Amino acid sequence: MATSSVGAGLTAQHRQAQLQVRALALRDFVRLWPLWTPDDEGSFERLAVATVPLIRAHHQISSSIASAYYQAFRRAEGVSGDTTPRSADPINADRVTASLYVTGSVMTGKAIAAGLSPQAAMQTALTRTSGAVGRHVLGGGRETLIRSTASDRRTRGWGRVTGGNACDFCEMLAGRGAVYSDDTADFQAHDHCACQAEPQF
Repeated sequence: MATSSVGAGLTAQHRQAQLQVRALALRDFVRLWPLWTPDDEGSFERLAVATVPLIRAHHQISSSIASAYYQAFRRAEGVSGDTTPRSADPINADRVTASLYVTGSVMTGKAIAAGLSPQAAMQTALTRTSGAVGRHVLGGGRETLIRSTASDRRTRGWGRVTGGNACDFCEMLAGRGAVYSDDTADFQAHDHCACQAEPQF
């Protein structure tokens, strides 16, 4: 955890900024949603193709916000010397597309086959795919913080920061404290996860 009140405040602000980026991405994703109609087999591809650049753009914003936070947090924690944050890699378009198909088209088809109405299945699909979109977007900031922490000789790892309604899985991981480094763990984020990483110096 942060050792200064200023650092703690920056972490809280950073988490809220990242959630705002996710909210903006999801707002735009909802606008794209009508591209898909279950009775048109090719329409989901149109949705996926349109969604990838949307995720890419917000992923980059998430990464930039995390870079600025890392430097400000480092100063607030009294760490001397300079460092250059390491940005996240660009999204993997194939991986993003695959997750959209699984949470959207595939699971919706199974739900309808199991007796769920198309309308209910589509509403559930919107919730599921929104979770995947958010995970990919926030991955920009999370990866940036993890990579920056790993490349900074003044750190001892990073810890997980949760919100007020974290699931048991996230609470368990957060309870471990600053035990994570580039050599021990990636950031384990599930769909709809709102957690962030906090460097530890």
